[in-house]
Amino acid sequence: MKALRRLTPAELDVFIRAYRARSVAPLAVSDNASLCKQLAGIPGLGTMREHRVKAARLATPPPGWSDADRSTPEEAMELLDMATFSGTRDLIMLLVGGRGTGKSYSVDQITSLEHATPEMKWASTTATVAVTFGHPEAPLVDRDGCANVWEEVVIRILFSHYYADTGLSFTNFRAALEKVVDTAGCDESTAISVLRCVVADVAAQGKTTVLLAVDELMRVHTMGKRAVVTLLRVLAREMDTANRVALRSMMLVVTSWSAAPLNVISPPQYGSSRVIASVTLPRLCGPSTVDLLLRAVSRPGDPGPTDALRSLVANLVAMCGGHPGTVETAWRALKCQALAATPAAGVAARSTHGRCTNAR
Repeated sequence: MKALRRLTPAELDVFIRAYRARSVAPLAVSDNASLCKQLAGIPGLGTMREHRVKAARLATPPPGWSDADRSTPEEAMELLDMATFSGTRDLIMLLVGGRGTGKSYSVDQITSLEHATPEMKWASTTATVAVTFGHPEAPLVDRDGCANVWEEVVIRILFSHYYADTGLSFTNFRAALEKVVDTAGCDESTAISVLRCVVADVAAQGKTTVLLAVDELMRVHTMGKRAVVTLLRVLAREMDTANRVALRSMMLVVTSWSAAPLNVISPPQYGSSRVIASVTLPRLCGPSTVDLLLRAVSRPGDPGPTDALRSLVANLVAMCGGHPGTVETAWRALKCQALAATPAAGVAARSTHGRCTNAR
């Protein structure tokens, strides 16, 4: 113990990592079969997702959201489709906006591939994978000042592809995994190997293309000054490697608060051949958004909204200024008011949805 006290923080971290590496196993990423076998044998993880060709949801939008915003995913599908015909092998789709601008919801609609037209044949052979760095239940972990961005990337890819939507929370998944696997020892090569395992996994299910979505990229900045750019470089390089082997093997969709990291990996002044396509984020306004909020206040047996109510909601939509986060807040407030007006539903809402009180 006295010897440990004389170690610097950096030396202590090296010691802890070495000790941990001896007490837990490395992640088995030589191939997808080995990885699946290792994950299946970890107590507490349970059964993997049966169908792993569609991304788990990053956010749960209010009912009717897809009707209020169709332009963003439709534009994204058109750009991805044009890239397949122009021969582009390294397209990166970029959605840039601040808080509440609909980035996560838009990525959900893009990765669902529901807005692909019948002429977009590539969509039927595409699997989607999505990881987020912005979920409140999945904070980035800083181990006593020694943050490891690759550990965070690996854990998120594993959870999103193999275990999301199985009833297992991200927190419990991480805790169970760390008891058996040396996640702290993950590095760039581990992240690449895990991504290749995912590609092999979806290929085994008849899909030839992986559409990888990375949500809230800018939050990775807390892991280090160059963490965002480093992560982007590695993902883009791996995408290019896959696409050299087989055209359109991988596509990348990124959401961020700023386009600056993308400019670093593709400097405009150097005429980089990498194609980065920006998609306009939604502005929720007009009749479709009015209908979205009207559905929130509707109750079973109601004859339909009155002209006065429709006018009131239209004014509320106008006050939101098209900002998706504000529209969502308005939707939740109206929904909770409608539930509160129905005694039985109101009691259920207050007992199961504590956020209704906050929304009011």
